[in-house]
Amino acid sequence: MLWEVKTNDIETYSPFVRQAELQKQVDEAKRERALAEACGFQFSIGVRTEAHKKLLEALLPDFNIVLMTWC
Repeated sequence: MLWEVKTNDIETYSPFVRQAELQKQVDEAKRERALAEACGFQFSIGVRTEAHKKLLEALLPDFNIVLMTWC
């Protein structure tokens, strides 16, 4: 299992910056999952807040996104 852990406070960003950051994270996640799977690994994303988790789940419905409040 390969992990990408996002530790930013995305819900505090302005709407414009939040949307740009989310698009960047979506693009990165798709690329990184493809690489992980090509090497035989599963891929998960960890986030610090429920708000961030919901935002990414809406954009990446087929990804495993895990809440990691301790990071």
